[in-house]
Amino acid sequence: MGVSFSSGGYISSSSQIADSVILAADILDESITSAKLKGEGTASQVLTSNGTGASPSMQSLPASVLTFVNIDTQTLGSVAAGITFSSIPTGYNAFMLSFNGVGHTDANGDAAIQFNGDTGTNYNRAKLTQISTTITGTNYSGINQIGLSPGTIGNASIFNAFITIQNNNSHQKIVEAATTLNTTATNHTTGFWTDTTEISSIYIYLRTGQWAVGTKATLWGLK
Repeated sequence: MGVSFSSGGYISSSSQIADSVILAADILDESITSAKLKGEGTASQVLTSNGTGASPSMQSLPASVLTFVNIDTQTLGSVAAGITFSSIPTGYNAFMLSFNGVGHTDANGDAAIQFNGDTGTNYNRAKLTQISTTITGTNYSGINQIGLSPGTIGNASIFNAFITIQNNNSHQKIVEAATTLNTTATNHTTGFWTDTTEISSIYIYLRTGQWAVGTKATLWGLK
């Protein structure tokens, strides 16, 4: 069952052990520590494969690693027309936003999104909607918001959205949204906010009526 050595024994430079001779069962738990590993790296390094036939080595992570950061999560404690993420820190290259909403009793419209409090006609969108087996496409330009929902959100309607937003501060912002309504209708929206300033606030709302208590949105940022 494997190879054993007497106290103080060692394997000479000319000795070799065949594959699978020493088994995991032959090694006592915690008997080999990281301090005994040749080439142990620093706290900022990771053990990295160098390909087939080459020994792994400890290497530093790239100086710049893209990571998603949870900026904020909001859950409505009372009915409201929408949820606003305000005072968003600078320096994000993109955002992801998830939204899980339920229409209040007065809900009677569609969901939409605006940026930086801009209610002017600085938005464009193309929308592809599927309800049952029917697919329709529409285009809008010079509008005051980017519509998101595949139909009218009414009392107790369940609306879910996953939205990605490009945030290059020298170009118009590209918005991609995939949404569902009551699991029977789906929508894919590509929208544009023509402003070239960095996004500092995001407002996702119901154009007619309010969202019910418990409606929730989470915003992540990519640096």
